Amino acid sequence: MAVRGWPRLLLWQNFRVIASSPQGVNEDAQTEASIEPPERIQVVSGGGQLRLASFNVSVRIVPHGTWVVRGKPTNTLLAHEQGHWDIAGLTAHEYHRALESLRASSQADLAQLAEAALQRIQTKVDGLQAKYDRETSHSRNASAQTQWAMLIRTCIANGNRALPNP
Repeated sequence: MAVRGWPRLLLWQNFRVIASSPQGVNEDAQTEASIEPPERIQVVSGGGQLRLASFNVSVRIVPHGTWVVRGKPTNTLLAHEQGHWDIAGLTAHEYHRALESLRASSQADLAQLAEAALQRIQTKVDGLQAKYDRETSHSRNASAQTQWAMLIRTCIANGNRALPNP
């Protein structure tokens, strides 16, 4: 297994119920996910280069950052939040592929490349999540929501292909 924790369908039970949106927040729900680097990494040598051995990347729901306003859960909003979760999952697969492709002449160089890959993927997922909310107006723009849902489904159907850069 390359990515642990995804795919999975979100349910409203995955969300903490709050009385109202936090101050300055214009949304009725939020899904926060964490893409976590491999816990145990082994390095193997081949062709004069070092690479990472078999490993897993994990994607997890961050409980304190995943919430819904009491009285606001709808199927439309849950579908939107599923989109956030799927963006994180697809990006975790992209991160896994990036780590698989790394090659270096030393463990220190390999570690630097792995850290740079994590930073790139974090920047990308943050940008995608913001763009998704902006374009869909937090699920209120049905046309944009449908376009994003189709893009996400297409990426999943095509071997968890990477989403375009934001």
